[in-house]
Amino acid sequence: MRYSKPLLTERSLDITDISEFEDRIEEIRDALVEGHAALSKEDIKTLHYCIAKLDSFRLQAIARLIEPLLEINLYSQNAASIVKVLLQNREPEVRYAALEAISYALGEVKIGDEVLAEAKNLLKNEESAFVREYLESL
Repeated sequence: MRYSKPLLTERSLDITDISEFEDRIEEIRDALVEGHAALSKEDIKTLHYCIAKLDSFRLQAIARLIEPLLEINLYSQNAASIVKVLLQNREPEVRYAALEAISYALGEVKIGDEVLAEAKNLLKNEESAFVREYLESL
């Protein structure tokens, strides 16, 4: 079942209320967790395009959305690509959120282990103690 609203549009990027943005992302995430194919190819393409424009709070919400996407074969490669972008973000909270998304898939699907290996490579010189410690715990 396709989600009735697009995930991210130019209009949704203009949402100034972070709570409203997070609520919308959580709705979509819940639909995915419940087994609904909630995203179209256009939604995924828009997500890839928009992540460069989002602030760290919105990127952390996007990382929560990525968690179940890593486990769904239809989305897993795109989700892994997005996680890699998040891992390279300058904000440590975003990198931490990306690691949380990876942890969701560890032991569940092969791509979780693959993305973790890439995360270890990307973050081998991580300066943020809490990100480094979380990475080491995975």
